[in-house]
Amino acid sequence: MAFTPTPAATDLVRIDLAVEGMTCSACSNQIQRQLGKIDGIAEARVNFANGRATILHDGSVPSGLLTSTIEGLGYTVPVVPDNEAASLRRVTELRRRLVVAVLFGLPVVLISMIPALHFAGWRWVVAALSLPVIF
Repeated sequence: MAFTPTPAATDLVRIDLAVEGMTCSACSNQIQRQLGKIDGIAEARVNFANGRATILHDGSVPSGLLTSTIEGLGYTVPVVPDNEAASLRRVTELRRRLVVAVLFGLPVVLISMIPALHFAGWRWVVAALSLPVIF
Protein backbone atom coordinates (compact mmCIF):
# COMPACT_ATOMS: atom_id res chain seq x y z
CA MET A 1 0.00 0.00 0.00
CA ALA A 2 1.56 3.26 -1.12
CA PHE A 3 1.07 6.51 0.73
CA THR A 4 -0.11 9.35 -1.50
CA PRO A 5 0.18 12.81 -0.02
CA THR A 6 -2.91 14.96 -0.16
CA PRO A 7 -2.89 18.74 -0.58
CA ALA A 8 -2.65 20.75 2.59
CA ALA A 9 -6.02 21.53 4.13
CA THR A 10 -5.29 25.26 3.87
CA ASP A 11 -5.08 24.99 0.07
CA LEU A 12 -8.58 23.58 -0.27
CA VAL A 13 -11.88 25.41 -0.56
CA ARG A 14 -14.87 23.92 1.26
CA ILE A 15 -18.40 24.22 -0.11
CA ASP A 16 -21.49 22.96 1.72
CA LEU A 17 -24.62 22.44 -0.36
CA ALA A 18 -28.10 21.35 0.66
CA VAL A 19 -29.39 18.55 -1.55
CA GLU A 20 -33.09 17.76 -1.79
CA GLY A 21 -34.74 14.74 -3.33
CA MET A 22 -32.52 11.98 -1.93
CA THR A 23 -34.57 8.97 -0.84
CA CYS A 24 -31.88 6.51 0.25
CA SER A 25 -28.16 6.13 0.85
CA ALA A 26 -27.69 4.92 -2.73
CA CYS A 27 -28.75 8.40 -3.87
CA SER A 28 -26.05 10.01 -1.74
CA ASN A 29 -23.47 7.50 -3.01
CA GLN A 30 -24.40 8.29 -6.61
CA ILE A 31 -24.00 12.04 -6.05
CA GLN A 32 -20.73 11.49 -4.20
CA ARG A 33 -19.31 9.38 -7.06
CA GLN A 34 -20.29 11.92 -9.73
CA LEU A 35 -18.86 14.85 -7.76
CA GLY A 36 -15.65 12.88 -7.18
CA LYS A 37 -15.16 12.53 -10.95
CA ILE A 38 -14.88 16.31 -11.47
CA ASP A 39 -11.31 17.52 -11.94
CA GLY A 40 -10.06 19.61 -9.04
CA ILE A 41 -12.22 18.01 -6.36
CA ALA A 42 -10.13 16.52 -3.57
CA GLU A 43 -13.03 15.08 -1.59
CA ALA A 44 -16.81 14.93 -1.88
CA ARG A 45 -18.97 13.71 0.99
CA VAL A 46 -22.75 13.48 0.74
CA ASN A 47 -24.74 12.80 3.88
CA PHE A 48 -28.19 11.33 3.23
CA ALA A 49 -29.32 11.82 6.84
CA ASN A 50 -28.97 15.60 6.88
CA GLY A 51 -29.27 16.21 3.12
CA ARG A 52 -25.89 17.97 2.79
CA ALA A 53 -23.00 17.67 0.38
CA THR A 54 -19.56 18.81 1.52
CA ILE A 55 -17.03 19.34 -1.24
CA LEU A 56 -13.33 20.12 -0.83
CA HIS A 57 -11.67 21.40 -3.99
CA ASP A 58 -8.60 23.29 -5.10
CA GLY A 59 -10.47 26.50 -5.98
CA SER A 60 -10.67 25.86 -9.71
CA VAL A 61 -14.16 24.32 -9.63
CA PRO A 62 -17.03 26.79 -10.10
CA SER A 63 -19.99 26.26 -7.78
CA GLY A 64 -22.29 26.31 -10.80
CA LEU A 65 -20.64 23.13 -12.05
CA LEU A 66 -21.29 21.41 -8.73
CA THR A 67 -24.92 22.50 -8.73
CA SER A 68 -25.48 21.46 -12.35
CA THR A 69 -23.87 18.06 -11.71
CA ILE A 70 -26.20 17.38 -8.79
CA GLU A 71 -29.25 18.66 -10.65
CA GLY A 72 -28.28 16.60 -13.70
CA LEU A 73 -28.69 13.50 -11.56
CA GLY A 74 -32.29 14.48 -10.75
CA TYR A 75 -31.84 16.15 -7.38
CA THR A 76 -32.29 19.79 -6.44
CA VAL A 77 -29.95 22.26 -4.78
CA PRO A 78 -32.09 24.99 -3.20
CA VAL A 79 -30.85 28.54 -3.45
CA VAL A 80 -29.83 29.74 0.00
CA PRO A 81 -30.38 33.45 0.60
CA ASP A 82 -27.47 35.46 1.93
CA ASN A 83 -27.04 35.21 5.69
CA GLU A 84 -27.67 38.85 6.52
CA ALA A 85 -31.02 39.05 4.72
CA ALA A 86 -32.12 35.69 6.15
CA SER A 87 -31.16 36.78 9.66
CA LEU A 88 -33.07 40.04 9.29
CA ARG A 89 -36.19 38.20 8.11
CA ARG A 90 -35.89 35.74 11.00
CA VAL A 91 -35.56 38.54 13.57
CA THR A 92 -38.56 40.35 12.06
CA GLU A 93 -40.66 37.16 12.20
CA LEU A 94 -39.66 36.46 15.80
CA ARG A 95 -40.43 40.05 16.82
CA ARG A 96 -43.91 39.79 15.25
CA ARG A 97 -44.54 36.52 17.10
CA LEU A 98 -43.45 38.08 20.38
CA VAL A 99 -45.82 41.02 19.97
CA VAL A 100 -48.75 38.72 19.17
CA ALA A 101 -47.93 36.48 22.14
CA VAL A 102 -47.76 39.43 24.54
CA LEU A 103 -50.91 41.11 23.22
CA PHE A 104 -52.98 37.95 23.51
CA GLY A 105 -51.17 36.33 26.44
CA LEU A 106 -51.27 39.19 28.90
CA PRO A 107 -55.09 39.35 29.06
CA VAL A 108 -55.17 35.55 29.43
CA VAL A 109 -52.87 35.72 32.45
CA LEU A 110 -54.73 38.64 34.02
CA ILE A 111 -58.20 37.16 33.57
CA SER A 112 -57.09 33.71 34.72
CA MET A 113 -55.12 34.80 37.79
CA ILE A 114 -57.22 37.65 39.20
CA PRO A 115 -60.60 36.44 40.50
CA ALA A 116 -62.03 39.97 40.42
CA LEU A 117 -61.76 39.90 36.60
CA HIS A 118 -63.83 36.71 36.26
CA PHE A 119 -67.15 37.08 34.47
CA ALA A 120 -69.72 34.75 32.93
CA GLY A 121 -67.99 32.77 30.19
CA TRP A 122 -64.46 33.99 31.03
CA ARG A 123 -63.01 30.53 30.32
CA TRP A 124 -64.21 30.71 26.71
CA VAL A 125 -62.62 34.13 26.27
CA VAL A 126 -59.35 32.83 27.71
CA ALA A 127 -59.49 29.84 25.36
CA ALA A 128 -60.13 32.09 22.34
CA LEU A 129 -57.31 34.46 23.30
CA SER A 130 -54.91 31.51 23.78
CA LEU A 131 -55.37 30.12 20.26
CA PRO A 132 -53.27 32.75 18.44
CA VAL A 133 -50.49 32.29 21.00
CA ILE A 134 -50.52 28.52 20.59
CA PHE A 135 -50.72 28.43 16.80
